[in-house]
Amino acid sequence: MATESFDQFDTQDLENGPFGMLIGLNPARLDYLHKVLNVEFADELQQLKVLDIGCGIGLLTLPLAETGCTVSAVDPSLDTLAVARDAAQQKTLNIDFRKAPGEKLPYSDGCFDVVTCCDVLEHVNDLELALSETARVLRPGGVYIFGTLNRTFESWLLAIKVLQDWSWTRVLPSDLHRWSMFIKPRELVNLMTARNLHCRELIGLRPGSMPLSILKDLRACKRGEITASEFGRRLKMRPCRSTRLQYLGYAVKR
Repeated sequence: MATESFDQFDTQDLENGPFGMLIGLNPARLDYLHKVLNVEFADELQQLKVLDIGCGIGLLTLPLAETGCTVSAVDPSLDTLAVARDAAQQKTLNIDFRKAPGEKLPYSDGCFDVVTCCDVLEHVNDLELALSETARVLRPGGVYIFGTLNRTFESWLLAIKVLQDWSWTRVLPSDLHRWSMFIKPRELVNLMTARNLHCRELIGLRPGSMPLSILKDLRACKRGEITASEFGRRLKMRPCRSTRLQYLGYAVKR
């Protein structure tokens, strides 16, 4: 999929497909997000202005707003924005949702303290422009928190072949990811540095479950015995040193 748009996916069945998988994997990302915010801003959370790029159905957006931050969010899909907006209304959260791609942010220069962007960079049409836009709207001293997939044999095997291509294991649409759009950490760090975003940390994420258990759960998901979100939860993703599959990190704008 060469764009950030998830309009083609069923937003009425959020427990399955790519949304379900993200729901299951989300706790690991949220833990990292909260860790970085607490390290960099401590007691200043309620004063922060945060932008969530590619917010999707609001998996990061809503928890950010619940911390007391002033949150804005963009996504190119009206369908997913509608889901996120409804969820925010149910929780009485005041979030500024706007339809926009990561390459064209509808905000003025330096207006955010924090920008988050997870599970998005591997989908954008123009990675360099998306990073330039992020740097533009982030104030000096602001923090950029990101997460994406590495372009390695491991990510090709798992994210492309196992989850998308092979008929006996696939549980995701065949065009969800393109391996050629995955990003090696050094490539991303260099692109960020060129835009005055200096990387402070990179960590990997890996399953805490044993391989045989993962295969068993994947087959159960394929047969419809468990949802994609339950499969994601059973992976028990946790931080690790290796960034071979996927990684999280943050940078500071100087």
